Amino acid sequence: MNSIFFDTIRKISASQLTDITVTSDRCSDVSCKTKKICSACQDNCVVDAIDIGEGVEIDWDKCIKCGICAAVCPTEVFKIQAPSDNKILRSITSSKNENIIIECDFVDKSFQGKEKRPRTSGRKIIVPCIGRFSETFLLLSTLSRGDKAKYVSCTSDCSFLIGKEVIDKMWRRTENLFKIFEKNPIENKEDIHSDNKDQTGRRELLRETRFQAIELPLSQKDQSTGLSNVNIKTPPQRAELLQLIEMYSPPTVLIDKKEMHFSNIKLSPEKCRLNGICASVCPTDALQFLGNNQGKELSFKMGLCVGCEACVYICPEEALEIDEEIDLGLLSSQQTIMKLKYQLCTSCGKQFSVKTGYDSSICKSCVKTQSFLEEYGKDSEIS
Repeated sequence: MNSIFFDTIRKISASQLTDITVTSDRCSDVSCKTKKICSACQDNCVVDAIDIGEGVEIDWDKCIKCGICAAVCPTEVFKIQAPSDNKILRSITSSKNENIIIECDFVDKSFQGKEKRPRTSGRKIIVPCIGRFSETFLLLSTLSRGDKAKYVSCTSDCSFLIGKEVIDKMWRRTENLFKIFEKNPIENKEDIHSDNKDQTGRRELLRETRFQAIELPLSQKDQSTGLSNVNIKTPPQRAELLQLIEMYSPPTVLIDKKEMHFSNIKLSPEKCRLNGICASVCPTDALQFLGNNQGKELSFKMGLCVGCEACVYICPEEALEIDEEIDLGLLSSQQTIMKLKYQLCTSCGKQFSVKTGYDSSICKSCVKTQSFLEEYGKDSEIS
């Protein structure tokens, strides 16, 4: 790696990214201690500054504060404090008719590379690496400003190769999310953020969606800690996205799960004993287990599932599996996938449990007893 490049990144980071906070409790590896579940932050850190053990730790002597760890972590363990995504989004939306150009410091200063292209006029927002932006942020910023928000793509001579890979992946995911809000699907990512194409009439965004895209993240009470009305396990940007989706009736959009940080869980009712261990290891509370004197139930929210498969690994009955396809139109819905209700046996008077979809007024013991008596009675008649 080019040491001069990273030295430059460290210098601009000192003024632009003063801190990255870490919430280890959100890490899927920390939740499921017995198996390596996710290593996205480590795999994408170009300076090997992240270590996952009992918690998630950053070696600040190595860290260049590019922010890529915050973008690639599906459970949002990392949060950039300055400038925060909300601060950048506020800056983007504050300009009325002015073009907003978001680009990295490397492109801004050198604007070199093998590609020769004209400069784009507009107000600039400079960050160490565009790879720091998650698909949720890219969606919100583009919904808010439409064609007025432009992201300058990387040059081929950029030393931050992993950053380029992250950017491409995030734009592919953003394309898929756009399909929830617009009538016509986007054909390719060049239509979203290319400097070289005429983007006039590229999409017809829903007017109210643009207002909601602006208001949701900017109306939170505490910008430094994220959403104030969610627990520590709920990824804040996921919560923002799901709030936005819940206001509409999104169409059915079937996507291969490999393309997104979402997954759908399939459960085998005949295997499940509803012990709740799967929910206990879920890093985002996508699976929730509730129990009282009326019964027990397991609910699932696809929009919070990150596909870490901790629940699949931990289930002793092997009752769970990950579906290969997801429906983006169901991201905000929460469904009960397993339920047990308690009732009294009309035969022996003891309490027993009945699974959803089954109807019985007597417990299994009494069923066996009745079957035995009926069979015994037949044998007696024959003899």
